[in-house]
Amino acid sequence: MRNKESRLLLDSEPVITAADLTDGRTAPEWSRWQGPGGDNKSPDTGLLKKWPVDGPKLLWTAENLGDGFSSVSVADRKIYITGMKSKRGELNCLDWKGNPVWRMDYGPEWAEATPGVRCTPVVYDGSVYLITGRGRVVCVSTQTGQENWNVDPFTEFEGQMPRWGVAMSPVIADGKVIFVVGGKKAAVVALDARRGYVVWSSKSNGDSSAYCTPTVIRRNGRTIVVGMTLNHLFAADVETGDLFWQYPIEDYLAGKNREIHPNTPVYHDGAVMFTSGYNMGAVRFTLTPDAWTFRKDWTNPDFDCHHGGVVCQDGYVYGANWLSNGDGLWMCVDWKTGETMVTQRWRNKGALVWADGLFYAYAERPGGVALIDANPREFKIVSEFDITLGDGEHWAHPVISGKRLFIRHGNVLMVYDIAA
Repeated sequence: MRNKESRLLLDSEPVITAADLTDGRTAPEWSRWQGPGGDNKSPDTGLLKKWPVDGPKLLWTAENLGDGFSSVSVADRKIYITGMKSKRGELNCLDWKGNPVWRMDYGPEWAEATPGVRCTPVVYDGSVYLITGRGRVVCVSTQTGQENWNVDPFTEFEGQMPRWGVAMSPVIADGKVIFVVGGKKAAVVALDARRGYVVWSSKSNGDSSAYCTPTVIRRNGRTIVVGMTLNHLFAADVETGDLFWQYPIEDYLAGKNREIHPNTPVYHDGAVMFTSGYNMGAVRFTLTPDAWTFRKDWTNPDFDCHHGGVVCQDGYVYGANWLSNGDGLWMCVDWKTGETMVTQRWRNKGALVWADGLFYAYAERPGGVALIDANPREFKIVSEFDITLGDGEHWAHPVISGKRLFIRHGNVLMVYDIAA
């Protein structure tokens, strides 16, 4: 189904003045979920190779941000972060020193099971985009903090609300805001980034969304969005919305599908890997040259990353597995073969990013951050320190941008100087 003119709940014309939106306008900053390449890697160089005993220098903190687990986005020396107060979502824009630039209330947020914000905002061509825990998509001006448009695709397409709310971030490709809605009328929906109308909606596959922010693959002239719904891996054409490929998750899980898939698929060297926690493991597929067909390469039942993401580096994949909701180990897996190379304990499972030759891990329990020299033989802890500010779960992913390390814990954002 192709809906070029559907307006959903668009209340007014947008104030965006750009003549066109292209992905080339996105700066190499951490302006979206999982960084500029969508791969949990920062382009920063000239970073510290070892920290002082108490950790790198704390430059500043921002408090009273509200409840939530979302990460920050950084663009043009501005920081964007969401939080929940009194069951309503708040988007904050801070300057490079942590001073508030503007703050806006974007409406009801997820206040039910495990309450708090989930979505990492995306900064793109003068606007900030986010998806609320209740499934509403909001576009805000970076300059003024005023709302450009908002739509409610979960209502329009009868999306089924997941048990823990909508926990994905928007993906922008070819001037479209793309996300998984799930439900009776559509699996994936794309909105025009400037005006918010529906460009296309893919056919329903009978699933709800599954907490997974999709990834975009560009291969041999095709642009494809790849993700996970409740029971399927899927691929859709970004131009038309055609849901041209699906794969039943239970096929490689031997019936162990827990229907919770919070990790973004990993694309590297013509292949894509999916991983979920809860003993569901990982699977890799190789794309055909035209990218319309996938061939299963391997499965690894132990590499079941919970929701901390993974990093593919130098032919290996690094992340933390799931032993229970409160425990997990750090792992390295061979990208080509799926063979487990290393399983090692450091505090607990958590989130992982990479910059300037080293890994940065943020452990969930107790909250701690480590600088790690990891390879297929070991995880060598170079430096570490504790996170003592903030409240709630340590679930927000670290962000590295402008030679700074951003750590969000509940209602507090901590910013560290990691320049050498």
